[in-house]
Amino acid sequence: QAAATPLKLRIVPLFFGPSRAISSMLPQVLSDVEAEFGPLETRVAPPLCPLPEGESRLVDILEAHVRGALPPDTQTDPTDDAPPKSQVLVVDHGSPVPQVTAVREWLTQQLATRLKDVPVGQAVMERRSGAEYDFNGALLEERLEQIAEASQGQPVRVVLAMQFISPGRHAGDGGDIAEIAEAVCKRHDHLEVLPSPLIGAHPLFTALLAERIRGINAD
Repeated sequence: QAAATPLKLRIVPLFFGPSRAISSMLPQVLSDVEAEFGPLETRVAPPLCPLPEGESRLVDILEAHVRGALPPDTQTDPTDDAPPKSQVLVVDHGSPVPQVTAVREWLTQQLATRLKDVPVGQAVMERRSGAEYDFNGALLEERLEQIAEASQGQPVRVVLAMQFISPGRHAGDGGDIAEIAEAVCKRHDHLEVLPSPLIGAHPLFTALLAERIRGINAD
């Protein structure tokens, strides 16, 4: 009996880094599918921001979104000791995988080289407790509290460079991040927090996905 022709699957992960969904869950799912339906010929594209080379178009998107939210008085005078009027925080969901956090760190570093007139930091929406997860960095709520207190009661705007693809339970109107920001702003009425548009809303993201698809379809 002739062997069955393998079913061709082409998979483009919508993950910024090497999430366990790619490294652990996906192989198990494919194994289960193959056991039930027969042989597969599978190609999986890299994550959206493979390190160490990274993905400059993601930086382009974050920069465009942040610049659209920054006010005209953003520029900081290097001789002025007053706290900055605006700051930027790159925010992601948080992951127990250090290589995923490294993507946020890389994006933050790249964005900081482009936004020279405004401080650029980073924060995580949520993280697991314990010193073994300290690589995740500070929680968003903690960073917003620190910025509000350091501003000495002067108005300060924080633009959140949202490292999220689409709206849902965490990002977008009424999501977890919006609730975190609202709670901190209620405690500090001089603080304004503006989440940027999400990465999937920018046309460059479509171009990035199209390139990934072409790459795994090439023979």
